[in-house]
Amino acid sequence: MRRSYGPSPPQIRRLAPQPAPGDLESLLAFLNTAERTIEYYQKRRGWRDKLASREALERWLADQGIIPESTELSREEHRRTLALRDSLLQLVGTDDAEDPETLRRLREFGDAARLRVRFDDSDGGLRQDLEAVEDALEGALATWLWLFASAHREGRWQRVKRCEGCLRIFYDHAPSQVTKYCTTRCGDRVRGRRRKPPRKRG
Repeated sequence: MRRSYGPSPPQIRRLAPQPAPGDLESLLAFLNTAERTIEYYQKRRGWRDKLASREALERWLADQGIIPESTELSREEHRRTLALRDSLLQLVGTDDAEDPETLRRLREFGDAARLRVRFDDSDGGLRQDLEAVEDALEGALATWLWLFASAHREGRWQRVKRCEGCLRIFYDHAPSQVTKYCTTRCGDRVRGRRRKPPRKRG
């Protein structure tokens, strides 16, 4: 006879996006520096760019532990960082680079990226990985480009999506890959707006 231990537990609600596997989460954090929150979306204010200035980029990179706090970046470094981010954002939700300019930029970054193969047997088996040759910003740009390339090659990039509610970039962990919202709360907000009756005029 099956015993009853009270009511079934409620369905788990995701109030924060589930992190992407491995180092791919660092790439998503980079992409989400160009964000549009629900509040910005409702007020039609457009994008809020966390890296809009060189100073903002320096602060963000320092917070991520990529560069020392005293580092000063050039205008060219700022431009190249935004160019890589915006090119990768163009590829969210698709496997093809339909824009020739996006493909050109990716090729330029690919030609400039300096990576090396690292072998390790510390866990009892031979393991190999790619790592950036350079440190700081250039190393980060090369690493983010490699994370995109490896995810695309392994078929994981199609799981990187833009939330239909808040437009945040997130990783879809569902086996069916049909998740539309980064969190349960975000989905509830969208469905709530759809059910809300229109205001009466006059």
